[in-house]
Amino acid sequence: MNLSELGFDFSNLQTCTIKKKNHLFPLITTIIGLSFLPIFIVFLVLFLLQVNIEMNNIPTTYGDPEYMKFFSIFLPVMGGISLIFIILSIYGLTMKPKLYMVVDKDKTNFDTFYYIYNSFRKEYIYLTENFVLIYNERYKNLREETSYREISKIKNKFIFWKEFSDLKNYVVKRKRNKTILKYKSDYRYQKSYHFSNDIHIVPNKIKEYISTYGVSKGNIQGFSTYYFEAVNRRQIVDIHPEIKRKIASFI
Repeated sequence: MNLSELGFDFSNLQTCTIKKKNHLFPLITTIIGLSFLPIFIVFLVLFLLQVNIEMNNIPTTYGDPEYMKFFSIFLPVMGGISLIFIILSIYGLTMKPKLYMVVDKDKTNFDTFYYIYNSFRKEYIYLTENFVLIYNERYKNLREETSYREISKIKNKFIFWKEFSDLKNYVVKRKRNKTILKYKSDYRYQKSYHFSNDIHIVPNKIKEYISTYGVSKGNIQGFSTYYFEAVNRRQIVDIHPEIKRKIASFI
């Protein structure tokens, strides 16, 4: 793929700070919450209207011990579950984007490095063309990778635009406020990127949709928004001391 087809070129990106907001969590909690809520509302209406119901094929009426016992347990449980997931959904929707990556130049040799915050695994990743340093905050250990295969794997996992240049089968659609890129990756993923037309070197906002195809077609794997800030300007990078110490040992 020729990157200029998108109307911009990631190769012009020298430095930046990227923040990420994950929409998958609030999406899942919203779906679950909305699944329980109608059931709660239906049974609440039945109770308020004192509608007769059958329990174990036995007719019961409002005021019967079995009737009252059922609703006294069912309504609080179902209502509580609905409320919990609605609160989680609101929390997820109102969360601010988190720091995801800083792209900068090494002050010694001016080579590009990517400092990545992998919050899911509690890892700090220092990625270059020649090596990767991964510090796990949970287990307090530092791992170094120098194989080309491992470096490429990590690069493709976290730097989503790196695989664009290798694409053969893809679709680019231009709309009024955005440009859309769709393709299937080599890992059974259907990917879609929505680039905002608010561009400074690269788009200021990019939405990412990832789903599976094949046997488990349509399963959502990722739904995120990336915010590109301070593009090609001086960056502030708070590198973990253990990674700093390891980098200093290379000099």
